Amino acid sequence: MRPKPKIFIDEGHNPTGFWGTGAVGNGMTEQDIVWDVGNYLAQILRHDFNIRRSRPTRTTVLGTNNNTSVDERWRMSNSWGADYFISIHANAAGGTGAETFYFNANAHKFAETIQTHYYRALGLRNRRLAKTNQWAVLRMTNCPAILIELAFIDSPLHNPDVNILRHRRYQMAQAIAKGIYAYFGIQQSESSPSVDELQPPALTMINNHHTRLTRIQYQGEVNYIQAANIQNRYYTTIGELARIFGDTTIPLRQILELAGLEVDWDAKTRTIIAKEPQKTT
Repeated sequence: MRPKPKIFIDEGHNPTGFWGTGAVGNGMTEQDIVWDVGNYLAQILRHDFNIRRSRPTRTTVLGTNNNTSVDERWRMSNSWGADYFISIHANAAGGTGAETFYFNANAHKFAETIQTHYYRALGLRNRRLAKTNQWAVLRMTNCPAILIELAFIDSPLHNPDVNILRHRRYQMAQAIAKGIYAYFGIQQSESSPSVDELQPPALTMINNHHTRLTRIQYQGEVNYIQAANIQNRYYTTIGELARIFGDTTIPLRQILELAGLEVDWDAKTRTIIAKEPQKTT
């Protein structure tokens, strides 16, 4: 039996509040998006490839500044002896589409195969496939290395990018995985785990309150939010809701009505009035 290829997955940037954070837009952060996609990708590939990740947990922080954060990623890959390296990012500057970069010629076919499978599967614009010496993770990595920009985090909403980044992270990982399998010319040995199987444990303890992952279905997509159980009622934050609804168009009436409240609007004082529904006898 041939040894499994070793693929190093680099989820770009560091968590919010530390150095090396990524782009922001439409209520999302790059570092969260790419962590989700990298985590899904690792789980999809794990039966057929040896996988190592630069950020194995959401809270993993690499380096002590921007430069050392980048250096730690390619050094980890080289030290492990990776056969292939994939750095995952989300683009910014208001454009649209997917693009994949490489530096060494031995990575061209790897980049091309993944870019083609990815943009076709997601229905994204094929923005470009390009050779560049801009990034150290491509220049300094010993193995064939690519950097994929999934889509534009701050794209205008009439483009598909934002909806894909917000709601289709698992599908993005699947599309990248299909490109990897096609490149190696092998069939996936086991079916991909479902989204539900890859969710974190349902119950954790945060700030001495029970915090549960709660499902919300919105516009046909199922999402998960953190909700704290305080005196037998569940509460969440605007930040959690913004991940789903967007930070500028949160539908307050819909949220309040879903919470079981009656909602009125006082036009004179411009006040939303939310109250418990009257009980019928």
